[in-house]
Amino acid sequence: MNAFALPDQTRVSEVGLRTAGLERALEFYCDVLGLKIVAEHGNETSLAPAGGRAGILRLVEDPSAKGRPGRGIGLYHFAVR
Repeated sequence: MNAFALPDQTRVSEVGLRTAGLERALEFYCDVLGLKIVAEHGNETSLAPAGGRAGILRLVEDPSAKGRPGRGIGLYHFAVR
């Protein structure tokens, strides 16, 4: 096995992202990507693909969350396959 490879059985259950604007984020993930809200708890919302029951994305509203710096590094997105 490659030292940098994950085992084939590895799965991601849900990705969590902080956002300063939950409504704006929901517009993008629901209206543009077609995800559906499956659970809401206070400042957290879980989204699933259409027809799915399990959330693949959890958005957490945090007014102090900072946007991506112009030339900064870090994790600011995720990919859906």
